[in-house]
Amino acid sequence: MSPAGLTAALAAVGSLLLPAAARAQAGHTLGLGIGLAPSWDETEVLGSVAARSGLLVEGAAELALSFVEVGLVYRQGSLSTSDGTGQRDVVEGQAMLGLRFIPWLKIEAGPRIRAYATPAGTERWVFWEGRVEAAARVLRPAGWVSLRVGRALGADVPGLAFDRGQGAEATLQLRLGRSPFWGRLGYWIHRASMGGGQRVETIQGLSAGLMVVP
Repeated sequence: MSPAGLTAALAAVGSLLLPAAARAQAGHTLGLGIGLAPSWDETEVLGSVAARSGLLVEGAAELALSFVEVGLVYRQGSLSTSDGTGQRDVVEGQAMLGLRFIPWLKIEAGPRIRAYATPAGTERWVFWEGRVEAAARVLRPAGWVSLRVGRALGADVPGLAFDRGQGAEATLQLRLGRSPFWGRLGYWIHRASMGGGQRVETIQGLSAGLMVVP
């Protein structure tokens, strides 16, 4: 099945938990967020491993229309090895559409697009992902935790055949008093294998930021 057909069949592409309390108060909700993510990535090629670290800037936009949710995520920054060599720029975007069948469960799918830029050139990858998210209230009146797990259903990776990809994300959201601002803390990881395991890419990060939900 083509990526477009897969997306239509799942009727889902979505990302990022919109506070359920805010959704319950209105027919639609729009959220905008920004944050920082200390991040690490690792490239393994035929047993040789290169590890890098750095800081990514994050941006997010979320829209909930009844049980349908749309989310955009953008990350950008530079990662380098401990000795300062081997630097590469990372840009990643996600565009997701999800269906929340019950307040604590959402199914979503859509593209994750990532680019690695080095002096030698730029690699652009496209993953088509399906994900499941579970959420629960942990503090009253406004504290939520969510766990999302996903798998790549298809991918376009230049130069190598795609094997598999998977990822996970955990997020804690707390409303700051009675303001429209929510604090967000999270951890995310994504791993992809290509060429029968010849190359494995892993990227992960800790996220901290604010989201405003008017």
